[in-house]
Amino acid sequence: SLRGKVVLVNFWATTCEPCVRELPGIAQAWRRFGPQGFEAVAVAMSYDPPNRVVEFSEKLALPMPVSLDLKGEIEKQFGGLKFVPTSFLIDRQGNIARRIDGEIQFGPLHSLIEAKLKEPI
Repeated sequence: SLRGKVVLVNFWATTCEPCVRELPGIAQAWRRFGPQGFEAVAVAMSYDPPNRVVEFSEKLALPMPVSLDLKGEIEKQFGGLKFVPTSFLIDRQGNIARRIDGEIQFGPLHSLIEAKLKEPI
């Protein structure tokens, strides 16, 4: 359903300090680039209690969709993860343009988002 958009899929956990640190930056990117065709989805790990994920999402006032990967199925679709945070930038055609292992460096990410948004649908 997100085909045609540039999408950041961010795997995170409530117990991961770098994950929690980068979520406001992801929300900021969502607000900045959303009108141009950017979407972000924060995927909480299967070991996170659902009520804690909801609590964190509300506390941080996350504007983008937050999903809980209860059975680890979303993680498997991305080839599995060694650790969180891990993020994937997906281009308008649905291809993984970049895998980001560890905390996001937002300057380079913003440049990449801008470049991918300029590509044809």
